Amino acid sequence: PITSAGAFAVRELGALPPALFITDSYGNINGSINGIASVAIPMNDANVPSMAGYAFCGDVNSEGGAVCLAGNLTTQVNHGFGNFTELFIRHPGPGYVLEFTFQTLVRRTPPFNVLPAPPRLEGVYFSRAFSNVILSFNAPTNRGVLVDGIGDVMGDKTDCSLILTDETLDKMGAGVTCAWETDSVLVALLSSDATILPGDLVGIKAHSMVTTTMHYQRVMQASTGMVKLQRVFAAAPDGVSLTSPQFVDPMCKPVMIPEQVSDDWTVKGKSEVSAADLEFFTIDGVDHLVVANFCEGPNCKYDPAVLLTQAEFDIPSNLYRKEASGALTWIQDIPTQ
Repeated sequence: PITSAGAFAVRELGALPPALFITDSYGNINGSINGIASVAIPMNDANVPSMAGYAFCGDVNSEGGAVCLAGNLTTQVNHGFGNFTELFIRHPGPGYVLEFTFQTLVRRTPPFNVLPAPPRLEGVYFSRAFSNVILSFNAPTNRGVLVDGIGDVMGDKTDCSLILTDETLDKMGAGVTCAWETDSVLVALLSSDATILPGDLVGIKAHSMVTTTMHYQRVMQASTGMVKLQRVFAAAPDGVSLTSPQFVDPMCKPVMIPEQVSDDWTVKGKSEVSAADLEFFTIDGVDHLVVANFCEGPNCKYDPAVLLTQAEFDIPSNLYRKEASGALTWIQDIPTQ
């Protein structure tokens, strides 16, 4: 692991690809030698990788130790040096070993761990009342809390600015607040001045503090008597925990409407009227919609910065009937206090 990056942050350093040097017995590179080198996971080594359930990476069906690898498994050695620039390991976890072969020479790396990828933003959608934006990740996260304690200090609540891009925060309003519903679901409570619409992009900022961690516990395998690392849900004593890197690049997803909501009903209202609620109901098989109006006029929504307003609050709500064509027909006003 990188413990010092000099004047650079660790996240600013690029990962070095696996490479090999052909040297003499004194460690000097043999610049006169050329050829083809290959890489694989060692075959028939029950200790590689050291996590339970992945012996297939190096068994007889592993295609020469390549079934858990991807990319270019061979490279050209020029003047004693070979670089595997397109090599990937398919599964994160502890205790991997790579075996390099060049002509009759075979060398192995020390055991190393493969970190999980940062959690991905899987989907973004409005709540049914359109008061929240819900962000769903593809894996459990640390809820924006780093090991050194930076981040969340208020239980499930978190600072939206640590996770969401400035453009997203602007659309969600000045008073937006964020809280974690679960380890993989973040809920943003929209402010009264929010302007975000279905289809707008919601972004996770670069170098966000959201990470995911995989935990492993040492367990003796009944079939072989060997001790392997078994995946568990929480950190275990004498176990291994692997934490993903932070986001390097920002991620964006369009915010979608809830599945239960249909957008084929259009209500034409005044531009300065704030509605407190929309309710749908059916009478004798005919669909109706009631719009509960709250106030009318400039700044009629609740805003603690507005100490005086000329808005009218005692305004009627509206009842509509849905026609067979899909259009809404006004039926009557309903007194509202």
